Amino acid sequence: MAPVSFNEPHDLVYRVLLHPNEGELDVWLDGRHVVNVAGASIGSERGGSYWCIGCYYSGGISCPVVAEYANHAFPSPTNLSERISQRPAWPIA
Repeated sequence: MAPVSFNEPHDLVYRVLLHPNEGELDVWLDGRHVVNVAGASIGSERGGSYWCIGCYYSGGISCPVVAEYANHAFPSPTNLSERISQRPAWPIA
């Protein structure tokens, strides 16, 4: 897979199940399934668990970075198939 390119919008869809032993994480980038983790420790029964998504980087970037987040739902039984296959119309900069 090629690196994520700058200066164009990307569509990120994710599904996470917090569980101390049987956690799951699925991620789609621009409609491609890029992460599939099952049976992993994601969260803890003893401490508060939370999911945090953001734009994290450490230097080396010389262009503006813009991140927009929308349609977060917790919890949601929503089937993501339609959302993954039909990207929203992003505004043209």
